[in-house]
Amino acid sequence: ARGGVLMVTGHCTCLEAGGRLLGSTGTMAAMYRPLRNPVLETFQNAGRSRYADRMFRRDDLRGAVRYLRNGGIIWYAPDQDFGPERSLFAPFFGIPAATLRATVDLARMGRASVVPMYPLKDPATGQITVTVEPAFDNLPSDDPENDLARINAWLESRVRDRPGQYWWLHRRFKTRPEGLPEIY
Repeated sequence: ARGGVLMVTGHCTCLEAGGRLLGSTGTMAAMYRPLRNPVLETFQNAGRSRYADRMFRRDDLRGAVRYLRNGGIIWYAPDQDFGPERSLFAPFFGIPAATLRATVDLARMGRASVVPMYPLKDPATGQITVTVEPAFDNLPSDDPENDLARINAWLESRVRDRPGQYWWLHRRFKTRPEGLPEIY
């Protein structure tokens, strides 16, 4: 039996607007990385609480899994580099990128469908469109590296639509496979 939905996206300039638009259609939770500044974290979470009924810290896997197993939807942007201990390398724009293994682990343990979602802003009109695509077939599979490569390929295709709207400042390629030179 399937659980809920792990709605994956990427960090882009209209990420919060995309979350707000989706959250206005029903009940949804969000995962987040704690910020170094507790005042900013409080502000961030207060804003997201307007459209997310629950906020899961990235280290609260047990709570997130339980939420997914109960049919919940979690909004999740796993396109950050948290180092080799939490990641597997998967290509992103042809470069091996440390990609969070938690994405497939959450889907597997939560029995969740993985649904891609991406918000884009039309520069001419200022209108934000949130595209929700069909769930990935057979994800998670028995091959987490391939699963993460599929997610990265999907995200790359969305970023290519409007590369200036992607948050490149996150230094997506800071962790390198052993033996490869640093990029930054």
